Amino acid sequence: MSDLESLRKTIDECDKEIVKAIEKRFNIVKEMVKFKKDNNIKIFQPNREDEVLKKVDNCLQNKEYSKDLESIYLQIFKLSKEIQQKILLDN
Repeated sequence: MSDLESLRKTIDECDKEIVKAIEKRFNIVKEMVKFKKDNNIKIFQPNREDEVLKKVDNCLQNKEYSKDLESIYLQIFKLSKEIQQKILLDN
């Protein structure tokens, strides 16, 4: 196996882990929207997003990727709000 193939295989394994984590996160988002609806809590909570961004940045070993990670999480937040909104509209 060439070095490139080996690196690609490693990336494929990382991708599997990422997909599992995102799917788990979105499943939790679905549970949260029910709680938020039952307790009259707004979907969008900018303070919470700021907290999450700080926490994930603290987990990052290579701070060179801070802006990239923030960009990814902003997209995750956007999709999470869309999932919640869709559930609210369907009910």
